[in-house]
Amino acid sequence: MYAIIKTGGKQYRVAAGDKLNIEKLDAEVGAKVELTAICVIDGDKVIADPAEAAATKVVATVGFYNEWDNGKMEIYNAKGELAYTVFQASNEFAVVNTDGDFVRFPVNSKGQIDTKGILINDKWLITFGSQNKSEVDFWNISRNVWASADADTFKEVNAIYEDIFGFLGFKFAECNYMTAAHFEKFFGTIGEVSASYPWNAGMVVVNPVTPELPQTGDNASIVGFAMIAVALVAAAVVTVKKVRA
Repeated sequence: MYAIIKTGGKQYRVAAGDKLNIEKLDAEVGAKVELTAICVIDGDKVIADPAEAAATKVVATVGFYNEWDNGKMEIYNAKGELAYTVFQASNEFAVVNTDGDFVRFPVNSKGQIDTKGILINDKWLITFGSQNKSEVDFWNISRNVWASADADTFKEVNAIYEDIFGFLGFKFAECNYMTAAHFEKFFGTIGEVSASYPWNAGMVVVNPVTPELPQTGDNASIVGFAMIAVALVAAAVVTVKKVRA
């Protein structure tokens, strides 16, 4: 069974469990919204009279969905604000924050990260355990100096590192794999997804689908993505409540 709905000045074909990018929808993440059906098709049965079709209620849960578009994914937070942008090329990923600072991750065909080549703003090579220290430091590849040689410089570069790696959900020493599937599974959806049709004698309900972990990649890295995804969903719920408080 599916329906044709009208919202935001446009018409959409929907079935239970579908995800739609709808414009001009005044609702927050997690809110239940009722959409107007103008036509309903159930097997051989067709209700084409908008007034009659409207008796079939189409109910959906609002969420944010971040998708790849020509090698680019813009990731929005629960308020609908741009938080990070990810770029994918054949042999690298770049994660950019709203200040324009970025980390570039070189990867091979299997998605393994070359940890000897991760750069911040194409200037600072991220290292771990350098100078007999069990912590990260940053080597300027053009000036041949350590960020830690100057406290203010280290603080500035380390803030970018903490921001972007905090978003990804792991530290430099833990990063092993990065694939498009990671971002699709764990950053593609913020907020629960569901849809249902009250239909005559019963209701067809599709519950939120739990994303499966990718089968490729290091377990620690995958857990890192899963943990940050859970944190983002939890943050989305809290944010909505705070806004309404």
